[in-house]
Amino acid sequence: MRKTMLLFLLTGLFILPSCQRTEKPGSAQQVQRDPSIPQIQRIAIRGSEQADSLIDAGVDVLVVEADHVIARISTDALTGISQAGLQVSPASEDDLIRRLISVAITDRGQATTIASTGVDIWEVKEDAVLAQAFDKYIRELRNQGFEVTVVEKNILDTVEKQAAKK
Repeated sequence: MRKTMLLFLLTGLFILPSCQRTEKPGSAQQVQRDPSIPQIQRIAIRGSEQADSLIDAGVDVLVVEADHVIARISTDALTGISQAGLQVSPASEDDLIRRLISVAITDRGQATTIASTGVDIWEVKEDAVLAQAFDKYIRELRNQGFEVTVVEKNILDTVEKQAAKK
């Protein structure tokens, strides 16, 4: 019970600063998000070149699909992306697709380096690490010279297959 209360209070400490109350003349008091805090957005694209352009421009792209990307962007960046003619909408939880990946390693110590990129390691074998990751972290691992194989394009497919076996 005490742990639950502490978790609730700590969560409130992180969430409340991201919101601020503002009053508009003639309207009810409203809660408005702090524009400096990035939001997860779905950006429609017309091919991988646009995804690469967004990444090259410094947009924090988490997931790349054929017709859209999921990115963490501030209000300022959101305005710029909208002005560039790209359609932006809030992302849903289902948009945050994680891949099941296998990362080749030469020694088990490399698992620490892999974990530091943000991937969620499931298993460390002698020659590979099995993990789940957003495309962003897969790019980072490849840029660091790791050989990454996507085992499953959507981790939920793996979870559903395992649940069906039980």
